[in-house]
Amino acid sequence: LGAIIRTAYSAGMDGLVICQDNSASVTPAVVKVSSGSAFLLPICIVNNLRRALERAKEKGFWIYGTEKDGRPYPQAIFPEKVGLVFGNEGSGMRRLVKESCDETIAIPMANPFDSLNVSVSAGILCFEILRRRLFPETGPR
Repeated sequence: LGAIIRTAYSAGMDGLVICQDNSASVTPAVVKVSSGSAFLLPICIVNNLRRALERAKEKGFWIYGTEKDGRPYPQAIFPEKVGLVFGNEGSGMRRLVKESCDETIAIPMANPFDSLNVSVSAGILCFEILRRRLFPETGPR
């Protein structure tokens, strides 16, 4: 979790939502791994992720879930208000959470493999969003 917080902050994300029951907690070790960015990035801990996603959508956010059968992320359009949902590394997103997403995207891999570490996936997608914000001509039209 610390690496995800550090990555999200470095890539200019506006915040992080963590589900209280199914995620790692923000502990002193997590803060240390985040290199202190846990104090700089707004973090919201919620009891019901599905409800939080619905509220975000009501506020105009487009929510992408991540899974191996989703559309390849280079084809995705990332609007200004975008949320990314990363599931458990072992079991992925829960069904109701997945159903709350507007669409699912995947990170293409050269060799067949189940999944990447969640912090690696978060890094790839957060920095893809930053790249497109800095260089909009490089994204899909």
